[in-house]
Amino acid sequence: MMTPLTDVQVRTALWAIEELRRRRRLVGQPVPAALAELHTHLAMSAHGQPAEVPAAPSTPRPVEVIDAQEAATILGISARHVRRLAADLGAHRIAGRWVFNRQNVIDYAEGRRTP
Repeated sequence: MMTPLTDVQVRTALWAIEELRRRRRLVGQPVPAALAELHTHLAMSAHGQPAEVPAAPSTPRPVEVIDAQEAATILGISARHVRRLAADLGAHRIAGRWVFNRQNVIDYAEGRRTP
């Protein structure tokens, strides 16, 4: 006999799936249909209504990856400070180097300028 999930468990699972979907989109990987369907069901359990799932573009937008120095130039801060912000910028460490999605860095920069 299966035990139903508590509200906390449903919300935790929903957060984990949303994070996985965000990371897959960040690196240009498709989100499996089963994962999107599970997200919808968990969102309905957590919120009582279907989650708004953005329509997938017909062709995936290529992700432009930049290094810490270029991100620093965009943000107007040091590369060292950019590496400290890596988690906030959704960066990934590949072969010992931090890589950033250019659009995420631009969005972060614009968010800092908005009062």
